[in-house]
Amino acid sequence: MKIKENYGQRGDSLKYIADRLDRLNPSDSLELSAFKFALSLQGNKTDSLNFEEDGTNLTNVITAVNDSLSGRNLQALILVSDGIYNQGPNPVLPARQSPAPIHTVLVGDTSQPKDIAIRRVKTNQVIYVNNKMPMEVVVTQNGYDGQKVLLSVTRDGEQVAERMITLGRS
Repeated sequence: MKIKENYGQRGDSLKYIADRLDRLNPSDSLELSAFKFALSLQGNKTDSLNFEEDGTNLTNVITAVNDSLSGRNLQALILVSDGIYNQGPNPVLPARQSPAPIHTVLVGDTSQPKDIAIRRVKTNQVIYVNNKMPMEVVVTQNGYDGQKVLLSVTRDGEQVAERMITLGRS
């Protein structure tokens, strides 16, 4: 995904760092391995970085790197990322289980973008035909404190409910 930020494209920062890492001249006793990733590990060709995927699964990535380098004298992992994972479980557990320390280099704007999201929809498990159904919808937001928005619920493309809601605090 190409993310435009205040100072340019996030991908430009990643390509710059990858280029600098490629220029390192390790000694005979040190070997560098670079991997690119998004939802999964995508090999070790940082010269072919692209930003077409719409997600990041850091748990898969950390696990795959550790697995691919198992049996070697792994001294450290350097993770260059914006630190945002939007798929898979929290990467803290595999990071703690890593055989080597993980050093992070954060790239990109760390501020959260303005966004509204439906986090959970809860209904009764049994619903009878032609009866009204109670529904709990949990909405989260960032940057829209106190604003009114129209919440619309659809089923199979057909609107089944709508309500004007006032958003709480971020």
